[in-house]
Amino acid sequence: MSMEISNRYGLDYINKVQTEQTTKDAERAEEAAKSKEKDKPEMILAPKDEYISTEKSGKKPSGLYHMGQDENGNPKIIFDTTQKAEEAESEQPKDAKLKGVPDNDRVQVTIGNMDKVKNEIKKLKEEKKQLEQQLKMAAGNEQKTKELETKLAQVEAELSVKDTAEYKKQHAEYTTEE
Repeated sequence: MSMEISNRYGLDYINKVQTEQTTKDAERAEEAAKSKEKDKPEMILAPKDEYISTEKSGKKPSGLYHMGQDENGNPKIIFDTTQKAEEAESEQPKDAKLKGVPDNDRVQVTIGNMDKVKNEIKKLKEEKKQLEQQLKMAAGNEQKTKELETKLAQVEAELSVKDTAEYKKQHAEYTTEE
């Protein structure tokens, strides 16, 4: 039995379109590769470490060792403990550190401390819990229940005012450093 393929569905046309499509795709890929090569810099240099002397950088050495002179005037490496380095740094006034820096280049840092506000809110929440517990315990006594409900309402009102971002910002302790 032999089988015959008919051109009933236009297989010739489909094959022709597919070959045209593959040639177009190949051309596009070549053009994209060429454009990428044009965009590449000729040579990419790796970053290198470079020695800069303290005289050129104008900064104080950050390590615990520094150059000094012995009794005879010969160069000597001196080791500072962390205590000595901190003492020497603290002896310098703040203005000395910023000497030569224009006022508009100086940065002021403001630090907000919200610990007091958070502690206050925490105490109010604890007081609210205690009042709720006392209210459950005094279910039979109407006079005590009314007193506890008024106290609870006051605490809840105070808590709703103080437990907001705006209140926390307004009542935080701010310190400014230069």
